[in-house]
Amino acid sequence: MEISIGCRFRFDVAEPTHALVLVEPHVDEERRVSNARFSTDPPVPSAKYRDLFGNRCRRLTLPAGTVDLE
Repeated sequence: MEISIGCRFRFDVAEPTHALVLVEPHVDEERRVSNARFSTDPPVPSAKYRDLFGNRCRRLTLPAGTVDLE
């Protein structure tokens, strides 16, 4: 069975704020998920890594103002 997922988060931050997000499918489920993507508006660079449980994690710094994660 193929799974379709999606989410959107909106943050209003007063100053640049470090964030750690876990919003992507677990590596064990990647074959079942179609069209997985991660984006930010405005564009923000991020560093990806996997934690000890295999979760996909991202580190990023949200700029001051409104930031959407999708």
